[in-house]
Amino acid sequence: MAEDSIQKQIRAGGSAGRPDGIGGTFGFIADTDRMRAFDRESAAIVPEMILMEQAGGAMAREMLRDIQSIPGRPGFCILAGPGHNGGDALVAARHIIRDGYPVEVFYLHPSKEDQLLSDMLTALDRDRSRVHALRKDSRDQGWVRLCEFLEAREPEASSWVLVDGFLGSGISRPLFPAQSETGPKAAHSGPELNHGMERLVKIWNSWPGRRYALDVPSGSSEKASPRWPVLQADVTLAVQFPRRYLYRPQIRKFAGDIRTITIGFPPSRQEALIASYPGKEAALTDTGLSELLTPRMLRQLVPPLPADAHKGVRGKVEVYAGSQGMTGAARLSASASLHASAGLVKLYNADPSVLDAASAGDPSLMTGILSPDGFQPGTWGTAALAGPGWGQKKDQRKDQSGILASLGASSLPLLLDADALQLAAADAELKILLARREPALIMTPHPGEAAALLNTDTQEILQDPLTAAGKIAQSFQAAVVITSSLSYLADEKGHSAVLDASNPALGTAGSGDCLGGIISALLGRGLNAWDALRAGVLIHSEAGRRCFAALGFFTSAELLPRVGQIIGELQFGGVDQ
Repeated sequence: MAEDSIQKQIRAGGSAGRPDGIGGTFGFIADTDRMRAFDRESAAIVPEMILMEQAGGAMAREMLRDIQSIPGRPGFCILAGPGHNGGDALVAARHIIRDGYPVEVFYLHPSKEDQLLSDMLTALDRDRSRVHALRKDSRDQGWVRLCEFLEAREPEASSWVLVDGFLGSGISRPLFPAQSETGPKAAHSGPELNHGMERLVKIWNSWPGRRYALDVPSGSSEKASPRWPVLQADVTLAVQFPRRYLYRPQIRKFAGDIRTITIGFPPSRQEALIASYPGKEAALTDTGLSELLTPRMLRQLVPPLPADAHKGVRGKVEVYAGSQGMTGAARLSASASLHASAGLVKLYNADPSVLDAASAGDPSLMTGILSPDGFQPGTWGTAALAGPGWGQKKDQRKDQSGILASLGASSLPLLLDADALQLAAADAELKILLARREPALIMTPHPGEAAALLNTDTQEILQDPLTAAGKIAQSFQAAVVITSSLSYLADEKGHSAVLDASNPALGTAGSGDCLGGIISALLGRGLNAWDALRAGVLIHSEAGRRCFAALGFFTSAELLPRVGQIIGELQFGGVDQ
């Protein structure tokens, strides 16, 4: 998609229309460094206090709107720290008090230089709030009082809302050191305070009532390791551009429902930030921005077919898949291509029995037998898919490598999945061939396959899958999605994206084979690699959502009719989500 189209698409996915600005902001998430610079540049145009007032006010309105379902008038326990997060929390406290709700504020005493927060605390005292000071040194008993306050209210937890405005995204140390922690010391020092913080995290994270995090859950940061303690949130109210690290697996589970609050940042700064995102001629660098994918983007990504389109116009997909015991992978990937609007799909294998078994239930599939003197891969279709269900038997490796070499040298857009990825990871010559090819290359590894491609371990991939996807994209000059509970996408031009649509029902045998087939069909229709990848991931996710809503847990074969339904809706108006 050309750069101007990307910008139009992003702007079309802006605010969801709520009066206080709840909704997506141009479909972007940003890393901490990018947001820190954005905040500095914005504060030079709009006074910091005004931005803080708008953020805290919007956060208060969103929380008050949420709790209308709670009987009576619940109380708010607000934890406020230094900096913008603490300021947002104190502004939110003032708005909540003025709406008549009881509020208890526990705040980390601001430094002498932070006159703004000091003035805000003084104002809260006048507003009838119960204000309790917390100090950084280990002699302070405020942390104990906070824990005792919460413990005393646990029997009526549904009547108390916890609000975390304690620490922002810039921390470089854990809230307290775990027993196994051998790295940096805790963000606060002293055994008494560390014990108090550990006690607080246990109470907070087991709280049965509603919990909010302002901008980010405290304890989370770009530098956080999986061992770092984090305050759990049911809802995270992220300001303007949610922090990209919130979507890492080890942090995402603490953030709950991530909602974006748009406030009065200068439009000129927002436009400048968006303009830095890669376009068609982008440099191969990470700009600190990533797209947050939503189904409404599909209308821009998948243009309708002409009314007089025939099967030849709709694309022809060559599928190289299946082996003894894994014929289902071949059938699912090939059938998914047909449901995703491919006009013709031909399944290739050297074993006739595999072809017979894979195509037995779907007479729409064409088949072709591979032989040393027969068909040359990459010469029939408009796109190719290789790898699903190939298996990793040594006696098959040579033939599989030959197929990949032929496809790599062909002019077809190519998608590599499953066992083809393992071959690409292990064969240096094949890697060079794939990286140098001109036609589009898409790779769809799960975390274990991504680890093989980068010669690392799975845990390293899971710590930051988006960065890992970018490294694979650069290494192979490809568009890549690492699939787990979330999907992490990147390409060689510097684009990146996250799909935050966890659905445990999609974690079923054959789900990835269906995804490969969907994307291959879109490639065969003529979509570029980045558009085909984003659209395929969205269609697969939306099909899974509909299946789960209708059937509960499902089999991968039950996804296929939903895929066709979604493609049909795109043909006649679009998917509205």
